Amino acid sequence: RGAAVFEEMPAPAPGVEGAASGGALSPEALAAHYRLLAESTNDVVGTGDNAGRITWISESVTSVLGWVPDDLVGRPFSEFVHPEDLPTVARAQQGAGVGERIRMDLRLRCADGSHRPMEILLAPIVDEDGHVVGRVAGWRDGLGRFEEKRAIQAREAAYRLIAENADDVVIRIGADLRIAWVSPSVLKLTGWSEHDLLGAPRWDLIHPADVPRVSESTRAIASRSTAAVSWESRFESRDGFYHWWSVSIRRTGESAADGSDLVMTMRTIDDEVSATRGRPADATPHRHPGLHARPTRPAGSGA
Repeated sequence: RGAAVFEEMPAPAPGVEGAASGGALSPEALAAHYRLLAESTNDVVGTGDNAGRITWISESVTSVLGWVPDDLVGRPFSEFVHPEDLPTVARAQQGAGVGERIRMDLRLRCADGSHRPMEILLAPIVDEDGHVVGRVAGWRDGLGRFEEKRAIQAREAAYRLIAENADDVVIRIGADLRIAWVSPSVLKLTGWSEHDLLGAPRWDLIHPADVPRVSESTRAIASRSTAAVSWESRFESRDGFYHWWSVSIRRTGESAADGSDLVMTMRTIDDEVSATRGRPADATPHRHPGLHARPTRPAGSGA
């Protein structure tokens, strides 16, 4: 209910009108307005000035952080923020100063000296001329979100450990279907460095004859019509030659920071292709004509 209350909170003047006068709410009426909202939620509601000082805060701060309102009013909000989160607050201050609505995750200092994860929802307070004169904030308990984020980071670290010690290439595909992370094993197996491939276009390294098949498979998993796809295709190594790979993409069900949950694994199969097709895998054309005109990317250049 606390988040819903905050989302319903209008930005005072010109968004909030005085019931009697039809003008902007006076500071006293404004405080009463937010006090009424605060009483309808267990979350913390507060206001601040453009210098980042707390000007008013609801009594619910005591049950959440252990402070009484008088402990906080008149003091800079940044005094109660974990040092590692201060850059986030500085960026938010800049955005709030130009009227942006902001959502951020911070660790706030409790009265006992510990820090509690909180989700902060910030909106500007403007005067009747549209000038930003302060901000109103809603503070929600962010422990659940914090623990979820930590769990995701731990899982990604575990995947990275496995990927870095595997002979196959492991790739995380971003929400834009470009390469967001690739295991270090890619250098040994393809000649490309991790830096070379991050953000690479989807079809940049695929043999032109294989693009339609790869495109169809990736469209299927991107549309969520299937949870996994696999195929065999040729990919360009840094030496400009194509080699055969067995490729699979699956949904892990565990979203990364950008919302993507796609992981690709690639295994070289040149020897298998050579054995099953009765000819060396590298007997097929390795370069498509366009590659001769394209400058070779230096290792580590990322260009």
